Amino acid sequence: MPPSSPISPPDSEPDRAPVAIAGLVSALRGRRSVTLLANNPTLTPRDLAAVPCAERDAVVHFNRAPFLPRFLSGRHLNVLVLRQHFDTGRFHGWPTEARTLDAMQAAPERFHLLLCLNDPRSGALPDPGAVPRSRFAADDPAVREDYPLVPDIAFAAPSTGFAVLMLLRAHGLPGGETGRWHRALVRLGLARPRGLLLCGFFDTPEGRFWPGHSWAHERARIAGQGLRDLARR
Repeated sequence: MPPSSPISPPDSEPDRAPVAIAGLVSALRGRRSVTLLANNPTLTPRDLAAVPCAERDAVVHFNRAPFLPRFLSGRHLNVLVLRQHFDTGRFHGWPTEARTLDAMQAAPERFHLLLCLNDPRSGALPDPGAVPRSRFAADDPAVREDYPLVPDIAFAAPSTGFAVLMLLRAHGLPGGETGRWHRALVRLGLARPRGLLLCGFFDTPEGRFWPGHSWAHERARIAGQGLRDLARR
């Protein structure tokens, strides 16, 4: 996976990107905890130190993932979620920096790429080498259900972190079972009390970097899931 050729053509992808996260579900099965780590500049070193990252844990990073370098040396699973740009078809945060590419090449079993696709026919898909890759469509009903569009922004959509949380909620189990979170976590093999955790999803300056997400709706929906945010005080 040399840095000079970080992408591959999407010839093998279908015209419409299906939900294809069986590989991700398999990778998460049996994990002691799964932490969704927000791309949130208000997070502190203390917050990041609270993220479980032992061998049976998993940490999910989003787009440019500024905190990822801190987690490269662990033996846990790093899930990198890359979202396709609305206009260019390329992916936020890819190609990633050299030290991340080196870590992925050295230990591909400790990484998984999850691609959020707008249109798989445009742009080129990241080529993670031996690292497993899953995908889902940005307009998947599990993600867009009841999501209010932001007025005067044509490309308004759920944030990447919210999209993945809703995707796991609806499709994180074989057969697309839904049910309550505690049943889902048991079926995934996630042991209580850690289970599924959040880090940095409840900052106070909501939406100051991009107005295209309905932050109030997302915060209300996330709060209703009863999940713990490690950075919420």
